[in-house]
Amino acid sequence: MLLYYLFYQCYQYWIELKEEAAQEEAPVEKRSALDSLTCLYNYHQSLRFSS
Repeated sequence: MLLYYLFYQCYQYWIELKEEAAQEEAPVEKRSALDSLTCLYNYHQSLRFSS
């Protein structure tokens, strides 16, 4: 359950980063955080669909 909560928090942060990156040229550290979270999200989705 805790893992799900942490994932949800990451997902909320990912949404915020995506919106910010779309509005303006986001700083490099935010873009790399967005890339990392996107990778994590894709990994989570692949685990969900494979089980």
